[in-house]
Amino acid sequence: MILSGLLASASGLVVLVGQGATIDAKADAALAAELGASRRVVLAVGAPESAPDPFAGGAPADARIAIDPAAPRSGDERRTAESALGAGCIVLTGGDVSDWSKILIPGGSTTRLSEAIRDAQRGGASVVGVGAAAPFLAQWCTVEFATLGKAERNPRHVRADVGVGGLGLFDELLVDSSACPRGEPMRALRAAFDGNHGTLLFLEGPVVFVGDPKSRSARIFGTGTALVFDFSAGRRTRDAWREGRLALLTGGDSWSARAGAACAAPSLEIDAAKVGGPWDDPRGRALSDALGRGTARLSIHVDERTRLRAASVASPGSASGLAFDLTWGPSGS
Repeated sequence: MILSGLLASASGLVVLVGQGATIDAKADAALAAELGASRRVVLAVGAPESAPDPFAGGAPADARIAIDPAAPRSGDERRTAESALGAGCIVLTGGDVSDWSKILIPGGSTTRLSEAIRDAQRGGASVVGVGAAAPFLAQWCTVEFATLGKAERNPRHVRADVGVGGLGLFDELLVDSSACPRGEPMRALRAAFDGNHGTLLFLEGPVVFVGDPKSRSARIFGTGTALVFDFSAGRRTRDAWREGRLALLTGGDSWSARAGAACAAPSLEIDAAKVGGPWDDPRGRALSDALGRGTARLSIHVDERTRLRAASVASPGSASGLAFDLTWGPSGS
């Protein structure tokens, strides 16, 4: 996949790379330069084939450092922290949320490496999370509850998945990805509901979320889809969300916490005769069907705030401002 486009500033950007996505450092030299790719350090869990460098076709990384999450104090190795602190771009690849939690925030504390990454990002370095490691960069990420080694406080309310704290480089965002074990929108939505999170980002396929934490905004690149569920404007009851907002964003689209999602031009308003009707799109039906196979019911409809961008050879099309209602069945998930 080839990414294109220029960013106004890459200082301190936080980049979430979805399943199978790459950034072509030759074809998109300007973007790679904005991200500081020529001075990147790759922190890897696992072999190269399972922990890829997302910058394809360019110069090799300044350093590739293998980290074993099972090793004692793996996040406190001085040379690794110093390498990260001096980098223009820090890449976390391989492993999953649990592995990076052990390395960077064991037991909720900090390590020499996590402090170096945060300091580098505040100083202008971009931080890139790849695949199953990407959600960990956000304030919240979705994990399987069983991996936490904790007992449920209420045995009648068994949670398969929950939102837990990540590295916290992008505030007030719960993130999940199709690259994660069991990564699917249904589990992420349940975790968002149980944790009362305001915004859920789900990375579906080869999509890249290039986020600016300072403005809490992002541009979307790639041929995959970034699903953004906004619950802040909706109404919550004991077992449902009403009138939340959903966007399915692809390459060229944008998002911000203040303004919401925006489809790239040209985008179309909804015909007045269709306002209030269901969203007639295969992706919407697939999402509703997937949730319906559990005990949830999702209905998506269009209104005067909905905008659509037609599909093309390079993009499946996108949508913003969709309204949705989500109801959970008696079992809760």
